[in-house]
Order: sequence, then C-alpha cells, then structure tokens
Amino acid sequence: MLLPGLYVRARLEQAVSENAITVPQQAVQRDASGASVLVVGADGKVALQQVKADSSQGDRWVISEGLKPGDKVIAEGFQKAKPGAVVKPVPWKAPEAPTAKAPQPEQKSK
Repeated sequence: MLLPGLYVRARLEQAVSENAITVPQQAVQRDASGASVLVVGADGKVALQQVKADSSQGDRWVISEGLKPGDKVIAEGFQKAKPGAVVKPVPWKAPEAPTAKAPQPEQKSK
C-alpha cells in the first residue's frame, strides 16, 4: 500500500517484438534516406540494406524491419567494406568494459 509522499520503483515491459533483431549501434548508419546496415551475402559480397531502427536498448539498436535471422551485419571495417566488395566475415566481439583496479598501497622504502 502506498501512502501520499511514498515512492516506488517499477520496471515495466514496454512492448515485445518477436521479430526484432538487435545489432551494435556502430553497425547502423543514418543519412537523409533513413537507417541502413552493410550485410554480407552468401557469396561474400557486401550489400547496403535499408532497415527500420525503432529504438535502442543499451548499446544496441532494435531493428524491426529489413533484417532476418542469420543475416551477417558488418560492425567494424567500414573503410574497406563497400557495397559490391568481396569480404571474409569473422565473428564480432564486443569490446570489454574496462575494469577498475583497486588502488595498491604504497610501498615504503627502508
């Protein structure tokens, strides 16, 4: 029971999209025509794919249209990956967050 002046913290699920796919934010490019990603086809060729990036979740974009499960999205190496180029995709690893080291006690010299 809440009384006047009391507060509560709640986490509510907004909406669930069963067909949405998340991709790293750096993989999505935006311009005047909308959002797009570079994908690698079965033949190893790069293609530009228009997508609908509705919202973000943490450090990822939620893509509701334009991608299907199994699509290989390019997240790094945009300088070399141009539409029509042949590439060899490798799995992407998210950068690890830096861990804070505990300060070491100073050593006194004798």
